[in-house]
Amino acid sequence: MPPFATTLHRLLAAGLTAATLFAGIGGAQAQGKPAEASAVARPVLMAGTPMNERVVVRDAVVKLGDLFAGLSDRTEEPVGPAPAPGGHMVYDLPRLAALAKTHNIAWQPRTWSDRVIVERATLMIGQSDIEAALRKALQRRGLSARSEIELSGKAPQIQLPAGSSSSLQVEQLEYDERNGRFNATVVADTTRLPVAGRAVAMVEVPVLNRRFATGEIIRKDDIDWIVLRSDQATRQGISDADRLVGQEVRRGLNAGQQVRASDLRTPLAVAKNAVVTMMLQTPRMQLTSKGKALEDGSVGDTVRIMNTQSKTVVEGVITSMNTVQITSTVPVSN
Repeated sequence: MPPFATTLHRLLAAGLTAATLFAGIGGAQAQGKPAEASAVARPVLMAGTPMNERVVVRDAVVKLGDLFAGLSDRTEEPVGPAPAPGGHMVYDLPRLAALAKTHNIAWQPRTWSDRVIVERATLMIGQSDIEAALRKALQRRGLSARSEIELSGKAPQIQLPAGSSSSLQVEQLEYDERNGRFNATVVADTTRLPVAGRAVAMVEVPVLNRRFATGEIIRKDDIDWIVLRSDQATRQGISDADRLVGQEVRRGLNAGQQVRASDLRTPLAVAKNAVVTMMLQTPRMQLTSKGKALEDGSVGDTVRIMNTQSKTVVEGVITSMNTVQITSTVPVSN
């Protein structure tokens, strides 16, 4: 059925004729009842413009003044319940015509498409507010202040009538500290919202703020801090910045990458084939000689050194740059 015929059929079903609509609501006057001064569906639009007006109401009821302009003293008369918070309802042409007849309003539609969409003013409480309330409640149960809340399912929200209190209460909280999972009911005004999810601890870790090549030494100003979920942080990662400073990079590392102990080493104090000073301490004297390092080493490492004169190979502990304290004069294999 064509749209025009459909609309006309609905009007006839409502007991209204096209002549009645476009000539004004005259039935009441025929019965000797004075009609309300001529009114239009909100707002007054240019003739021929389809009416698709949106009206926002704050109360729990829709009033005549929400639908019709030009009324004198009947704007507060209720005509029906308002939609739920966040919802809407449509007053189309047949419905507006029926209301005009019932309430004795001399209303003339502009077009067959006239309608009013009524929306309910809403106080929206979104996911971030709900997560904040849950975080506070979980912290009272021992959750770390630096934690992230993950809610199961679609993003939750609560819609309340405009003017309601936005305060949230968390009730029936169940929390498992071992895996971070929780269940609770979030209460706002008279609305109760069951929620479930998981609390994830966050950790702050030191990272390098630029790319490092093999052999570079890390300084204090090379370090930044980032926050990671505990389940994303590398278990072998270094969490103490002091353990990074002064260390040498074993292999290339990218900026922002968490550093593991295996990525670092103490800077070399002796390089293989380097000429070093050999020191031998006896109760009566200290002897020094030159030797050739047969392997790399850092301070504190034991390395093999060949005496450049006798070609004897002995072991010693590196005490400083290119300096080795001989610990035994017993020759070792090279």
